[in-house]
Amino acid sequence: MIERTGQIVEEEYGDGLAEPAILESAALVEVMAQRLGRELERRGAGHWRLFCTSENVIDLDKIVEQPGLFGEKEARWDPLPLTGTVGQPGHLWIRYGSDGETARESPAGLLWLEKSGVAMARWMVWDPRNCCWDHPVLVAAESIEKIGELHRRVAQAEREEGLREWQVLGAVSDEGWSRDAHHGWEDVVLPKELRNRLEDDVVGFFTTRAKGLYASLGVPYRRGVLLYGPPGNGKTSIIRVLGAALPQVATMTLQPHAEFDDDDLRDALRRWIRNAPAMLVIEDIDSIFESEKVHVSKFLNMLDGIGQVCDGGLLLVATTNHPEQLDPAINNRPGRFDVVVEIPSPGRACRSEYLTRRCGQVVPEVLDRLVDETDGMSFAHLAEILQVSGLRAIRNERDMRIQEDWLAALEAVKTCNQAARSGFELSGTEAYGFAAGR
Repeated sequence: MIERTGQIVEEEYGDGLAEPAILESAALVEVMAQRLGRELERRGAGHWRLFCTSENVIDLDKIVEQPGLFGEKEARWDPLPLTGTVGQPGHLWIRYGSDGETARESPAGLLWLEKSGVAMARWMVWDPRNCCWDHPVLVAAESIEKIGELHRRVAQAEREEGLREWQVLGAVSDEGWSRDAHHGWEDVVLPKELRNRLEDDVVGFFTTRAKGLYASLGVPYRRGVLLYGPPGNGKTSIIRVLGAALPQVATMTLQPHAEFDDDDLRDALRRWIRNAPAMLVIEDIDSIFESEKVHVSKFLNMLDGIGQVCDGGLLLVATTNHPEQLDPAINNRPGRFDVVVEIPSPGRACRSEYLTRRCGQVVPEVLDRLVDETDGMSFAHLAEILQVSGLRAIRNERDMRIQEDWLAALEAVKTCNQAARSGFELSGTEAYGFAAGR
């Protein structure tokens, strides 16, 4: 058992299974090709061509989990030992989280797709140089066109999934999140100017008119949007609203696991591209570089390369609580993040609207005091006032808040806020990043 931060990975061998292959890379390809070639001959497909591919170029597991989508009702992983005579170890991921224990297996062997004219072989191989498991993949097909056709069908299935729910990329478990169509602009409190800008620059990016302008001017049809500002002011809520406002766009969110690296990021970006028109969200973008497994320069090179392949509309939305800590290269070049939007702490009008919606029991005089004395606080602080005041009423066995509950909660949150302030200051007037002065 190998323990890692946030997850546990186990290699299961069982009774009678051969030892995992430990081969140098040059010999490995030859052994893999010979093993798959013999299997093709046995199945009467010795004339098929062999190709080497990244595992995530085509989502192998999706074909097995949903074989009916691809006309392959009998699709399954068959044993295909690479060394020894019996089987190969499976790779089992055990994730411990707030929702309990989840097991996920990445099977090895041969995936035979007779109707598609494609076969895929995957093995678990120990890499002694990097002291880790690798899972090389070989693909065999009647022709390269057969692989392209299968790729398009898988991509279409992914896109349809992205239209139904938020796809989670980079996580140990890739189960989607509910995409609530009932989220709307009326569910968030925003200044009118900010809402208009989000509707014009983000939602409007996917309009037919915008697509035509990009095409006529010869500009790659992609956009990067950076939302920045103090935590607790609704950046995540805004993203949910954007997803609901774009029902025709596949939505994805990047949630990196502890071992997430440049290769994982490349796979996530590829999936985003082949789902176009699509929106990819990276919340707290600065955090993905903290482990040093993902390099800023490689991330930016990947983004720059997208301009050559996108024609269906690609929107990248990233958030940060600390824009001053971002590498300057991230936002100082058009085409990476050309729309930079501040999501500030709510002004008086927004605080009044939020509290009016939520504080139906409070008298006008107390409401005015709450609004006046929460200057500089976030929406999360306002929600905390509601929580604390409610708990105080519960402790006193009351089914409604009274004036003392509201004022005691206000003072408690003010005290905590002043103690926790870290000096995050936003002037509201200084430009930040490319196109911020629009």
